[in-house]
Amino acid sequence: LVEKDRTVLTISAWNDNGYLHASVDSSKLYRTEFFPGLGWLLSKSLWLEISSKWPPCCFGWSWDLWLREQAQRKDRDSIFPDVSRVYHIGRNGLNVNGYYYDRYFKKRAINEDPMP
Repeated sequence: LVEKDRTVLTISAWNDNGYLHASVDSSKLYRTEFFPGLGWLLSKSLWLEISSKWPPCCFGWSWDLWLREQAQRKDRDSIFPDVSRVYHIGRNGLNVNGYYYDRYFKKRAINEDPMP
C-alpha cells in the first residue's frame, strides 16, 4: 500500500487511541492526517525525498513533530490499526517517565491475533 498509493505518508502499527475499552477490531484500519509517531514504516521514495532534511538528533524537539509539518506531510495520510500491533516498552526516556508510561501506555490493547 505504501508503495502503490502516493497519498500515504506512513503506515503505523500504533494507535494513539488504542485503549483496552476502545480498540477491539484487529482487522480494522483507519486513515488520518495525523502522523501517529510510533511503530511506523515509509516507502523508500519518501525516505529519499525527506532524508536530507531530517533534523539532527537531540535539538530539543522530536522528529515526529517535524514529520507532522505540512512541508514534509504534503497532505499525505497515515494508516493505522484499530488494535495496535506494537507497544512501548520504555518506562524512562527523553519524553517518557514512569508516571507518563503508567498513565498513557499501560492500558493499551495489543493485537494477539496471527495475521493471515
